[in-house]
Amino acid sequence: MTKNLTLLLALSEMSFLTFREKLVLESNLDTARELALLSVGDISALAGRAVRSKAWRNADIERRVAQIALVAERYGMHCVGHGDEAYPALLRALFDPPFLLYCRGDCAALNAPCVSVVGTRKPTRAGVEAARQFAADAARDGLTVVSGLAFGIDAASHAGALDGNGKTAAVLASGADVLSPRSNRRLGGMIISRGGCVVSEYAPGTEATKWRFPQRNRVISGLSPATVIIEAPGASGALITADFALEQGRDVYFHELALQGATLQDTAGSAAEPMKRSAARYCRDGAPVIRSYADYREAALNAPGRPHGGQGELDFSDIME
Repeated sequence: MTKNLTLLLALSEMSFLTFREKLVLESNLDTARELALLSVGDISALAGRAVRSKAWRNADIERRVAQIALVAERYGMHCVGHGDEAYPALLRALFDPPFLLYCRGDCAALNAPCVSVVGTRKPTRAGVEAARQFAADAARDGLTVVSGLAFGIDAASHAGALDGNGKTAAVLASGADVLSPRSNRRLGGMIISRGGCVVSEYAPGTEATKWRFPQRNRVISGLSPATVIIEAPGASGALITADFALEQGRDVYFHELALQGATLQDTAGSAAEPMKRSAARYCRDGAPVIRSYADYREAALNAPGRPHGGQGELDFSDIME
């Protein structure tokens, strides 16, 4: 393990710092040992703000880094720093990208053209079938299908990509060694063995907690030029992913299943159920409605101002630079 990697691993554990503050520390330090010598006051001086964190245990950081490296090696994880060539170009473009990624499987799948597909953990049968078919068609067209390995639409999307003999990437709210939920561990193993990957910004051994899921969602949307919502109730994390995508300047599409029983004029006072009302609001504001991957492809090709080439082939090279 190189000295630079040990420093990256150590900095990635400093969750109380922003991405840019970690960059400042990285530019001023050479090793994790130098970092371990810093007090909270020293870190505050480098960060340019008062850092009050009881989480900084500098005496333990070198031991912690050695432990992370050992588990990462045991699971065959690639540790991809923000400056590495293998780091996904679209993710690097974010304001607050992960400082480091832990990746099991083929990291190259993340730098291929991607589409993110998400939705509720409690889908209808039609929703499962729609997600699986969309993902299969996208995979056959050469796209990596990105989702979150959760119950429902996520799992159906990963499975569909495998049905299409393509690649899929699962972004976790836990360490890449902690495949969750347990019932999807076999699916996670298939994703890895079939040329895709399981990826996380959290160190090995990290358990999924509630606050980590929204952070995970920003990575799901950040890996792709577009996010497709199949089904999602009003409080669904899938709509959080849609919001992240819009904040990131990416496209959001809704499958028609998310709009069944609603109209684009639904308002807060509507009697329509929250799932339909929320999806309708996005669409009323301009989010395209699709029925299939073919619809998505056509909409992406014709999207104004988007670098899709316009000649029948999706071209993401401009946005990925």
